[in-house]
Parts: sequence; structure tokens; C-alpha cells
Amino acid sequence: NGMWESVNCDMTLNAFLCKRDSSSDLPTAQTQTTVQEVSFTYDHTEFGFFQTTPDINQPDAQTQCINWGGNLATITSAAEDSLLFYSNADLSLTNTCHIGLNDIDTEAETDGDACV
Repeated sequence: NGMWESVNCDMTLNAFLCKRDSSSDLPTAQTQTTVQEVSFTYDHTEFGFFQTTPDINQPDAQTQCINWGGNLATITSAAEDSLLFYSNADLSLTNTCHIGLNDIDTEAETDGDACV
């Protein structure tokens, strides 16, 4: 359902998507750059959409996700893909955001999950 596009990791965008385990007490606050956070839980995983001012690049978005207690999200199943695609549309969030899949060093993911 979702259409993910590869962009240069240095490209600045105004949004990013984090993923963390929802079973522990984790930070809720983001840094001063965050202007909107929408989070929800699916299958013991919490996802957070963040919109920022000013725009940030992927490495800075990863740092923000670490501060939130997670990592930039990788999409590991068709169910996650559908959930994130339709949640994004339902919440009127931006169509473009940083996610965890990258090939900065090699074809890899920042949170270590395999992609589907």
C-alpha cells in the first residue's frame, strides 16, 4: 500500500517516523525542534510520527528517535506498511518522512530489522 522512495540521507525533510518497544517506560518528550507528535501502538510496538521545524536530515532524525527511546522505523510486514500508510493519510500528516532504511554504509537498516 505504502510507496517508499529512496532519497539522499542528507536531504532535509520536515518529518520522520520512529519505532520503539511499547512495553517499557520511555521518554515522551522530543527536542525543541518537534512541532507535532502523533503516536500509536501496534503489536507491542509504538510508532511516532514527528513533524519538525526546521527540516532535518536522516542522521539527525535518527538522533531524535534515539532520544525518544527508539530508532527510525523500518517497515517489517505488509500489515505494518498498511497501518502506517493509512494512519498517515487519516491523520493528514506529511507524505514524505525519514524512515530507518538506509544505505549509508551498506544496504542496512538503523534498527536492525529485516524489511519486507
